[in-house]
Amino acid sequence: MKTLVIHPKDETTDVLSLIYEGKDYTVINDVNISKEQLKQTIREHDRIILLGHGLPDGMINPKVMKELPCLDNLYFVDDSFADVLRTKETVSVWCYSDLFFRKHRIPGFHTGMIISEMQEARFVLGHCP
Repeated sequence: MKTLVIHPKDETTDVLSLIYEGKDYTVINDVNISKEQLKQTIREHDRIILLGHGLPDGMINPKVMKELPCLDNLYFVDDSFADVLRTKETVSVWCYSDLFFRKHRIPGFHTGMIISEMQEARFVLGHCP
């Protein structure tokens, strides 16, 4: 089974790299990859793991987050990926990914709210050891 990890480069989610570290997986972390190139790479794999920040409408492109308030191309993975992802085994770790995948009726393991960085933990918990 060929596994693809989609984890756009973002220092705030570096901790998520522990999920695939040392594994023989294909990893895409280039925030400048085109959506068509990304979809083609997804088609070539059986299992897709998506890691990052997100909203119910998709996984956010960290490059765009740094350019706020411009929200053009906010999503790295959006509704246009539903058909290709529906044919794959999927795992996603981003806030609200469960809502994205439920909306598109794509089975798999998908998180709701998740803390992926120390700054978030400090904010949510009030402190961090």
